[in-house]
Amino acid sequence: PRSTLFPYTTLFRSRDSSAYCLGKDTYNDGKGAFYKIREIAEGETPDGYNLVSITGTENLVGERLPNYEINTINTNIASIEDDIEDTILGFDTLADLKASQILTAGKIVKTLGYYTKGDNGDATYKIRTKELSDTPNERNLISLYDNTLVAEIVLNDNTIRVEQFGAKGDGVTDDTTPIQEAINYASTILFGTKKYIVNALYINSSYKTLKSSNPHKREVSLSNGSIVTGSTFAAALTIGNTSFVEGTLIENLTFSRSIPSNNCATVIIGGNGNALYTTFKMCGFSGSQNSVKVDGNVNGCDFYNCSFTTGYDIPDATIVNGLYVNGGVHGNSGIHVYEGEFYGYQNNNIEKNAIFFDTYSNQSGDIIVDKLITAGQIFAVIKYVSTGGFNSNINFTNLTSDNCEVPIYINGTTANSAQDMSIANCWFLCNPSASSEALLHIYNFANVKLSNITLNGSDLSSSTTRALVVNGCKNVLFNNIISLGKFLTYFDITNSSNTTINNYVCTNTDESVTGCYVTNSDGTIINGITGYYTIVVDADSTHYVLGTANPLQS
Repeated sequence: PRSTLFPYTTLFRSRDSSAYCLGKDTYNDGKGAFYKIREIAEGETPDGYNLVSITGTENLVGERLPNYEINTINTNIASIEDDIEDTILGFDTLADLKASQILTAGKIVKTLGYYTKGDNGDATYKIRTKELSDTPNERNLISLYDNTLVAEIVLNDNTIRVEQFGAKGDGVTDDTTPIQEAINYASTILFGTKKYIVNALYINSSYKTLKSSNPHKREVSLSNGSIVTGSTFAAALTIGNTSFVEGTLIENLTFSRSIPSNNCATVIIGGNGNALYTTFKMCGFSGSQNSVKVDGNVNGCDFYNCSFTTGYDIPDATIVNGLYVNGGVHGNSGIHVYEGEFYGYQNNNIEKNAIFFDTYSNQSGDIIVDKLITAGQIFAVIKYVSTGGFNSNINFTNLTSDNCEVPIYINGTTANSAQDMSIANCWFLCNPSASSEALLHIYNFANVKLSNITLNGSDLSSSTTRALVVNGCKNVLFNNIISLGKFLTYFDITNSSNTTINNYVCTNTDESVTGCYVTNSDGTIINGITGYYTIVVDADSTHYVLGTANPLQS
């Protein structure tokens, strides 16, 4: 049998073990004794001292050992009590810890759960003297039976599980307060494979990490993912709401909204402050007009293997976006999206964009989107509007869509108001509406290169939709462009200078189609076009070259 310290008359529920109680009714009341745990004999009646009932059992009792047996081990009591002082006390729940009457300053204790044993809220605490400035919150600082003491949580590597602060993750309970306090308190915050309901969470200090305790799952499933669901019209998570924040990492979490909302986002980066070096890995976003909104001055916002879903049940919305970048993009770190996914729910009354860059003037910074797959119904894979900014090193590569109206929509709003963009290695299955102007739409931009792009469309010869439109641009280069389908106009170059088209393939076989226009544009080079078409160059266009073509009609 092993000797065990037990705080009350309730003893270990283990047959043939023994227990040492330091008191009968209260701690150290002079009636402490050794008890042997055994089955109750027929006709025995526990008296609460010499024979004690064991809570939670029907047939076990603790029998107080006679004095002569106690005397035989009296010589060991001192050493036993010394050992007790050095041991870590254990409690099933936080409530059990709070009710304990045997705690002393300096003691280390452990709980097996917050509300119930095994609820993932188990934690280690250190007992210390309560200071005047202490305000127990029952999260990191716990009030105790002895109000001169408090229990302070002990963290490993400044990491905490949200359940240790009282979050339930049952998909019903509002977990906003415990999760927010965990974010404020620790550097790394872990979420279980559950669904957490929140009003609005904020990260307003630097170097925070939020991630799932299941490191390889992002599915929207209670059994496989960590889900944070916003329950109000505010964003579920805002980073940099009131202050400058840097070094945020969010990993393996899915953010959604139970109340789809217009003029809102599920996650906001920047807010009223600034965000520097924010990274999302294997995260999912859905449920608002903008699944993610980058708002304010941003440098270093990266998305790796993330999915964006939008377009359904958004009241009063006329445009929705998977990722909406509203504001300045600074520095070489800029904004990067790698291996992303976007799905647009069927809703013909809403413009749906996978990524919408809406930048304002006098900004510079890298923008890179690589390996983005879109599905469902969308307007544009990439929509980029600049009101006078000067972004540099903009690269959109390896983009794929199976149902989009306008794969690429670029608009600088004023002539040459934005510059330096590369679009390469893309495949688009296009389904434009009657009002769609073009599949590749490039307005008022300088230094643009498009390479290895396939536009797979239907018969659009009866509509005004064109394959390519270049208007108000300077230094635009097209290499290896394939237009599958039938267009009334394949490309239209207007009010631009130094546009070069190399190796353009169209599948039109109708010789009556007037396919290519050059209007009021200087320095146009058209070389290596395959297919039936007519090129029309107006009198205001000069210094143009019409090179190898088959056939060249006019």
